[in-house]
Amino acid sequence: LRWPEARRCSASLLLRHRLDASLLAAIEPSRLRKLSSRGGASSGRLLRAVSIAVYAPFGEGGEEEEEALVALQQALHEAGLVKTLLRALAEASPHDREVSVSLLARLVLGSRHFLRQLLCDGQCGDQGGEPCDGRCGLTAAAAAACLDPRCSAASLVNALLLLCHAARAAGSRRDVAGAAAAACLTGPGATTSAASASPPDGDWTGMLLRARLPQCLTPLLRHDELAVRSKACTLVGTLCRLSSAFYEPVRAAGLPPLVAACGTHEVSSLRRAGSFALAE
Repeated sequence: LRWPEARRCSASLLLRHRLDASLLAAIEPSRLRKLSSRGGASSGRLLRAVSIAVYAPFGEGGEEEEEALVALQQALHEAGLVKTLLRALAEASPHDREVSVSLLARLVLGSRHFLRQLLCDGQCGDQGGEPCDGRCGLTAAAAAACLDPRCSAASLVNALLLLCHAARAAGSRRDVAGAAAAACLTGPGATTSAASASPPDGDWTGMLLRARLPQCLTPLLRHDELAVRSKACTLVGTLCRLSSAFYEPVRAAGLPPLVAACGTHEVSSLRRAGSFALAE
């Protein structure tokens, strides 16, 4: 797949030739590892080219037919694109991850279905609740690859944005579950148990805890780019708002002094983000 062809890929083209499945098969971690073992940066270039080809229909000047875009999203979801990208990131060098992380952010921020793949906890609702291999969601290794300080600032900002979105979604899901449980317990003629009122998406807060995000944020809160530091502060605050279970990991990672420094910065946007994190 040559670069000009990748940039011209449309949803209709990918679907017509069933390229979506072929492209995802090409970036399976085992294949990327084989390329890496031969030396050079071929695995990273392949991941970048495939990510561009899949991203192109969603970008400016991409697919104009909405039906084709919807069909492509469904096909990519069924093929487990988010899970494949998360596993593939660790096989590429940091500078080759930017397009893949941008694609992840585009999908996860735009669809709860892709968000569920990001926060899969071993019981994939996407596959009818059948157990998966336990490595398909946001593992600690995938989080470390997304938040590697050697990645570009643009890549880090996109990764932090999608993680903030995931943490907010986990909080919203918890609030809905709590309200439903309360209604079951206190509503007139209630017979449903509180447990049965819980959404079927698995333990999203637990998934975020197991991803060990605070450990990845220490270098990002010292990053040269203010935008990276600002989004890192926002993620710290959002995680702490989500659950007090994050307090100890945040403390253990040494984040409070770094967040406090951001909260007193002369740039107002960073100061606001730091203050938000401190308040939580």
